[in-house]
Amino acid sequence: MVLKAVVFDGAGTLWKLTGFVYDGEKVAMFQEETLADFTKMDKVALVNVEEDLHVVYYRGFDGKEEVLKKLIKASLSLEDVSPILDKYLRGEDVCTSIVLNGEKTICWLRLRASLYPEAKDAVKELRNLGIDIFIASGNCEKLCLKLAQDLSVPAMFVKPNASPEGKQDFVKLLDGFYGVVFMVGDNENDALAFEAADVSILVDRTSKRRARKDLIENVDYVVNNLREVVDIVKEF
Repeated sequence: MVLKAVVFDGAGTLWKLTGFVYDGEKVAMFQEETLADFTKMDKVALVNVEEDLHVVYYRGFDGKEEVLKKLIKASLSLEDVSPILDKYLRGEDVCTSIVLNGEKTICWLRLRASLYPEAKDAVKELRNLGIDIFIASGNCEKLCLKLAQDLSVPAMFVKPNASPEGKQDFVKLLDGFYGVVFMVGDNENDALAFEAADVSILVDRTSKRRARKDLIENVDYVVNNLREVVDIVKEF
């Protein structure tokens, strides 16, 4: 019998993010397109700041060390911003992140997540098939662990604060133990993990396939929801 593992990305795949964005002057509702727009910038970084500093995405910087040095120079600190964001969203299951553009803090994010309607049933059905379920997400630890608990995924099977390289390494590690490793994600942050997996599955909930042509051409399957993932896994 071939052992199989499914690695799910978090936001956009298993759960949807909601919350607020603070640009130093005003607070606005977080939109799903917000993070996608940031990743198109020539020099940008996303840093989770809840439990510790975790650089989960960067482009145009020489490395994570440069990102952290720029972060130290940021005009506003977590102590400055938290009281402002707390008025809008607070709790044990929220994440706070900073978006940097060069030396400038573009904004702060305070986010919470909720599972997509089909997530629990899809994960349960996969588990009933004897599949081990893992989560590799760029979201902070407490948010990931809360949602993993809702899905009955053990904490030891969860990799929070995961950069694209971190997701890739996680998939490679599992590939040493499992006969088939599936990677399920929703955007360019999952591209490296897709390459490392035996089977790559892109969740395209928005159906904006023209804008994501390069990514779509390099995955094995494109689905609209997680129920389709179950059908694909059954084929192997």
